[in-house]
Amino acid sequence: MNDPDEAHRMTQERIAKLKKDKERAERVAEESRKSEKNAKRLAEAEQARAEEAQARAEEAQARADESRKREEEAKRLAEKERARAEELRKNEHITKRLAEEERKKRLEAEAEVQELRAKLGL
Repeated sequence: MNDPDEAHRMTQERIAKLKKDKERAERVAEESRKSEKNAKRLAEAEQARAEEAQARAEEAQARADESRKREEEAKRLAEKERARAEELRKNEHITKRLAEEERKKRLEAEAEVQELRAKLGL
């Protein structure tokens, strides 16, 4: 190793190797930065998709709630309409019964009038 040319050659080889190592390290660092940047971009995109999905889920829930409310209102109105129809049937039945009673009273009154006219000879 006392040979200056040999020492110079070894130093040059070592310098060349260190340069290669440095370049490789710089490439790895650059790739790492790119990967990190890409990972960050992907994470942000995934976060945005997650937020959009959450917003869609909330909108769907709101629509479902509104639909359920409309369905409940429709059921309530249908029940109210059924009750009204039942009340109308009852009133119709009562009206028919009262009309029948009035007709019977009228017939009885006419029969009584006829009987009285017969007795009086009219």
